[in-house]
Amino acid sequence: MVAKIIDISWRAKFILPKDITYPIQFLVPAGASLTFQNNGDHDTYWAAVEAWHKRLLVWDGLPGISTFFGITSDLFTLYSAALPDQPESTIAAQFDPFIQELEELGLTYTYETNEQPSYYDHFAYYTPDLPYGDYATNSTIGGRLIARDTVRDNLSDLTAAYRNITALPGYRINGIAANVTHSRVGNTPASNAVVPAWRDALYSANMDVYVAPTFSLGILLEHQAQMNHNQDLLRSITPNGGTYLNEATFDNPTWKEDYFGSN
Repeated sequence: MVAKIIDISWRAKFILPKDITYPIQFLVPAGASLTFQNNGDHDTYWAAVEAWHKRLLVWDGLPGISTFFGITSDLFTLYSAALPDQPESTIAAQFDPFIQELEELGLTYTYETNEQPSYYDHFAYYTPDLPYGDYATNSTIGGRLIARDTVRDNLSDLTAAYRNITALPGYRINGIAANVTHSRVGNTPASNAVVPAWRDALYSANMDVYVAPTFSLGILLEHQAQMNHNQDLLRSITPNGGTYLNEATFDNPTWKEDYFGSN
């Protein structure tokens, strides 16, 4: 969790690390978090997940905002949102329409916004159990960069894929959303070696499943095969897309085009 909170706040204001010219200054963000539950009506729950995706498209044009969220078959969690250099009232106003949608759908939810006196306080607020955090990293992982066009034009297929993946025991989808387009950053494709698909992505998705220290090699191989299948499933609905190398399978046969693109 520690690395993720730093990562989304960094990307939100300063974009990707390769886009940064040092020195930098951390700015004070307003924050938010929320959860909503699957109350047993699966279609309603996934309708709320789709509503979240549509809200991300709206926020994509809001400079500096970033979100880090997770989706399972029964719970959606916004671990944190950050909006640098804005008061709590501004981020609350951004969330109001989505909260209204949750109420109209009749879903059980929790929600809070806040404003901290420093970046460290914001970081600590959303990172329990410092200095190490509480985010399990002993996992099998795969991923895909989810393009804006996919969410805009093919959301139903993306949702169906997520429903299939999260129906598997222990599997979770995580997303980190921040606008890293060249127009937002102010650079060109020749500026650095960031995988080109990230510039077109609404967010970077990863899928994880916990690996217990006692798991046999057979279980690990099963997880790896399933994760490759999951990654292929997302690949099929994100043509010409890509994947963040650090959150991808190591044995993907299309690793060159997926992880590096034209680079």
